Amino acid sequence: VRQPLVVPSSPWGLFGGKFVGYSKAAFVLWLLRSHTSCHRAWQIEDDVFFTGPWSALFNAYSADESHIIASTIHHPSTSYFAHERTCFLNITTRCRSAEDRSLTAVVWPLLRMSHAVASEIARALTTQRAKGFHEA
Repeated sequence: VRQPLVVPSSPWGLFGGKFVGYSKAAFVLWLLRSHTSCHRAWQIEDDVFFTGPWSALFNAYSADESHIIASTIHHPSTSYFAHERTCFLNITTRCRSAEDRSLTAVVWPLLRMSHAVASEIARALTTQRAKGFHEA
């Protein structure tokens, strides 16, 4: 499957940006289109390095059924970031407001995502008119 084109003015374009690029949006779209051969996929930014063999990292999580594998940052409810974002995605429930208004953000230089999460991102961006930036 070829890498999808991301139109900057589309909801997918707003998921990225002209200064940070559209690789995250293109990755999610690619995963959606590759679901018959790929239920989970890794995205690794070009400036990430690993001192061991990559196979050691991938094999360590090969049996893990998690929908996302990545580092996260938790912004407490007193954080500026938590107050600016009142909605979060959950692949098993509809988008809803966080009661404590806290936010957990994914750090995306190295990430494994499931097709289910990619589908939820697509649904939110296209049918719910959600707006979001991939690093928020």
